[in-house]
Amino acid sequence: MPTNFRFSPAAQDEPLVFGARGPAFSKLRINEWVAYMQKHGVKRVCCLLPQEQLCAYKEDLLEVYKREFGPDNICWAPIPDYHLCDIDPMKKRILPFLKEAAEKQAPVVVHCYGGRGRGSGTRGMVSLRSGITSQRRHRRG
Repeated sequence: MPTNFRFSPAAQDEPLVFGARGPAFSKLRINEWVAYMQKHGVKRVCCLLPQEQLCAYKEDLLEVYKREFGPDNICWAPIPDYHLCDIDPMKKRILPFLKEAAEKQAPVVVHCYGGRGRGSGTRGMVSLRSGITSQRRHRRG
């Protein structure tokens, strides 16, 4: 079953931060998701799934990510379903991970399960912060 996993940039001109739905639960679907992301140049993964959702996978999803993308290229910032990201994990985990991705020029995908709620909200917060930062730089220059 061909899919694009709702893979798209976090903002219109964003070259490094992408969003997507997470993989389905089977080993086959996990492998398809990983292959799709790698084919599209993704080097890092920010997973927003909480433990209770990770338990539904037939394979340890975070371990698969570590094996396929490297342990230093994985950020796990669990957010409960139907919630937005709190400021603390955003500031302490997600933004530093994305900043490092930018420094390394390593494309990163941020995902929840469906790709519309937590993931979109988090990407929106990141885009907003990036836009504010670039506006400040533009004003100073």
